Amino acid sequence: MVQMETWDKIRQMHHNEKKSIRQIARETGHARETVTKLVGQQKPPQYERKQPHHAPVLGAYKERLRERELAT
Repeated sequence: MVQMETWDKIRQMHHNEKKSIRQIARETGHARETVTKLVGQQKPPQYERKQPHHAPVLGAYKERLRERELAT
């Protein structure tokens, strides 16, 4: 995953300094595909779980908590 500072730097190089994708890739050491993806993103990349989080203690009560949350 790319750090937020790197994401901001790459977007700034492309939009403000008008550098090409290839030049940014050369200067930062990232692949051109990565630079292209980062330039097109409006928000910085965030971590996403590949599988849902398993909660063995809270698992049995999750539905009830959601119901109470919606009721308030």
